[in-house]
Amino acid sequence: MKPIITLLLLMSLSTFSAQWFPVPDGWISKSGELIKKNIDTSFYSSQGYARFKKEGLFQFVKLNNPDYVSEKYEALTDFNEGYAMAKQNGKWWVMDTAEQKIKEIACHYAYRFQEGLARIQLGNRFGFIDTKGELVIPVKYYGAHDFSEGRARVYLNDNWGVINKQGQWVVKPIYNYIWDYSEDVACVMKSDKGKETWGYINKDGVTTIDLKFDYVFPFSSGMALVRSGDYFNNDLKFIDKEGKIIYDVPYVDIFPFSDGLACFYQNEKWGYINEKFEVVIEPRFDHPSDFKMGLAQVYMDGKLMYIDQDGNVLWE
Repeated sequence: MKPIITLLLLMSLSTFSAQWFPVPDGWISKSGELIKKNIDTSFYSSQGYARFKKEGLFQFVKLNNPDYVSEKYEALTDFNEGYAMAKQNGKWWVMDTAEQKIKEIACHYAYRFQEGLARIQLGNRFGFIDTKGELVIPVKYYGAHDFSEGRARVYLNDNWGVINKQGQWVVKPIYNYIWDYSEDVACVMKSDKGKETWGYINKDGVTTIDLKFDYVFPFSSGMALVRSGDYFNNDLKFIDKEGKIIYDVPYVDIFPFSDGLACFYQNEKWGYINEKFEVVIEPRFDHPSDFKMGLAQVYMDGKLMYIDQDGNVLWE
């Protein structure tokens, strides 16, 4: 009997550590299970925990024990790798999942942990702390984003560059804008007399695709969406990592791929194509969103709903 109990326990823990999706009165799972709470706003779950907002304050629930409700906080990030940043009584803290306050952080704002580091803001400058609350990268940048693939984009001397986790420059601040790394490359932009050109660099800052596009998006599944011309012309194509065109988009508009599907706009409605550029969900939605862990939040005829990757409505 014990192996069966253990198996059921593992199945239960797996269910609640999976992604849960926000609905107006709680959360739903990919299989359609519902957790209901008397709350104002719910957020996507993160590693078995889900934040919500009620009467202007933030709390969280443990999805394997939805009856558990945390203390109240003025601000609260998602848990990541077992830690979150929380603001209570005007003070920011590094906090673990047991709500143990590890260290108070002197900052005006803090962001979630990503790859073991959290971004903090003091005045108009940014730096990074570790899960012990120790400052590991000085608060000196005038703009910063979370770490992605071991790199973080930061703003200094009127330009964007890239640092590693030791705070060393791996890409000097020479660009007017940089996106996060995705699949080992990052989108970069330079502006000359108001003319923006976009391309891609690798983790060492070497240009892999020349800056020749009017706009680009991060790589996903080995391909990226790029645009030539202005938004009115919207000449959209998908390219591979060598910069070769692999698909000339025939639609009015399209999003990059996410979770294997991309939403496209045709005849004033949105649908979805797969990575073979085949239509898998016919355009019928008024407002789309990217798929995330198998579900997408869409609107049709004014109704909010979740659909699966076959276009079936899971919740409305």
